[in-house]
Amino acid sequence: MVYNELPFLEDEYRFVRIPMLARAMDSFIMDNVYHQSFEIYGDDIDNIDSVLIRDRKRIDNEINCEVQIEGNRGQFTVSLDEIDKMEMSLFTVFIRYNDYQLVNIKRILKNKMTYNKKNVEFYTTVANNLGLAIKSLE
Repeated sequence: MVYNELPFLEDEYRFVRIPMLARAMDSFIMDNVYHQSFEIYGDDIDNIDSVLIRDRKRIDNEINCEVQIEGNRGQFTVSLDEIDKMEMSLFTVFIRYNDYQLVNIKRILKNKMTYNKKNVEFYTTVANNLGLAIKSLE
């Protein structure tokens, strides 16, 4: 089950249930095809239909991609030739489930945890390197 945590609420009320959460993993281009893997959690994983790449302003400027799901891992591909046919714009990438519902694929660039009274955070540096920050909680 997937929850958002609201820090301004207390006890069990600080967790708000959400139906689905997707997080981008690795991506690469090979033979003029973009490959993207992701993790997916929630109630309707078995009802995922496709990945939709949709123009933020014009819904008729979109690509529908086949998706493969295995457990909580998924992947999709899209050819660069297909992308080249799209009108120039900004696009959002969604997972479509239950025929019409959409969930964004989040790209989370930080992994943060608390361990032995320290905040430990792996992050992407300004130079696009993997960095690590360790800070005291006190």
